[in-house]
Amino acid sequence: MLPVIEKVLLVVQPLGLAVMLIYTYGLFRRSLENTTLVNMLMGIMFGIAACVAMLSPIPIQEGIIVDIRNLFIGVAGAFFGLIGGGVTLLIGIAMRVVIGGDGMAIGVASMAFTAGMGAAWAYFVQPRMKNHLKAFFGLGIMIACNITLGIFLPSAVRIGFFVDLGPTLLIAYVLGSVLLGQLITRERYLIDEAKRLASEASTDPLTKLVNRATAAAAFSDLPRPKKQDHGQTMICIDVDRFKDINDRYGHLRGDKVLVDVATRLSACVRPNDILSRISGDEFLIVLHDVNTDQARAVANRCLTAVNGAPTTVDGVNINVSISVGAVWTDSKPNFTAFRETADGALYRAKALGRNCVSFETTRAFGVSARQHTA
Repeated sequence: MLPVIEKVLLVVQPLGLAVMLIYTYGLFRRSLENTTLVNMLMGIMFGIAACVAMLSPIPIQEGIIVDIRNLFIGVAGAFFGLIGGGVTLLIGIAMRVVIGGDGMAIGVASMAFTAGMGAAWAYFVQPRMKNHLKAFFGLGIMIACNITLGIFLPSAVRIGFFVDLGPTLLIAYVLGSVLLGQLITRERYLIDEAKRLASEASTDPLTKLVNRATAAAAFSDLPRPKKQDHGQTMICIDVDRFKDINDRYGHLRGDKVLVDVATRLSACVRPNDILSRISGDEFLIVLHDVNTDQARAVANRCLTAVNGAPTTVDGVNINVSISVGAVWTDSKPNFTAFRETADGALYRAKALGRNCVSFETTRAFGVSARQHTA
């Protein structure tokens, strides 16, 4: 019979490692956007935890050891996909091969079996269970199934393993799975909730474009243009007579018109350009590092994209046009001053009868110019 203290340590050992792993997981999830990379890094961390478990085992015979490595291998397979689970498994196998001994083969087999059980839980069990506690309990039971491989142990230790250590391992796997599962799920929820709130604070809820504050912050972070004849352009856009659209077709259809306009404008700009819904039916675009010809082409493309075909909402064709005011400059004005200048260009486009582009250039040294395009 093994001392009670060793059995208690076998159950308690996951607690300290769990805190370290969850802290590391939160750090990776908050600082990295690439989920695959996060899963790979967590596979490494869980692999290290499995190695730590193997370095403090309970020896039951020369070359045959018992530890809780399979808890970390099974949980990694359950929560970090094939990549994370695979990395943990490979690290664990490598460590067990280095340790060697008569139990190496069965140890490697039990790790592979457990990784498969973790993956099976993720794909077949978790999606069907709404109660997290029950799901994590089930994961612990599935991980504990590796205990059955004890039938391949030498007959001299087989019965002692099942009677003396089997119940302890079962408790360790179940409690460890519930603990790690709850902590990982809670950490994911907190991170996702923080990202959701940050997104809501920076994004227009209707069009999903960035809002004015985010556009202003992004503009202030823009570096100076790389080429001498390049500068920045601000484009202010209004939907012509949008109040009439709302009055005639209703506000819900008016909202769908705005979403369609946002979609069409998005197709006219580069991924690194700033496209924002400022308020109501007003949109704003900032083009960085462009010359006057490129800026003028984008402004005209926006006009054509929106005015080229009616917006179809609930089977109703709604003719939509926009007025565009664009200003190119070779300097770096502040956001508010730049917007006021672009707004002035927009008002001139409206004064010309709407459905046109008013394009202006301002230079720190040289002559300013205006051009209007119907």
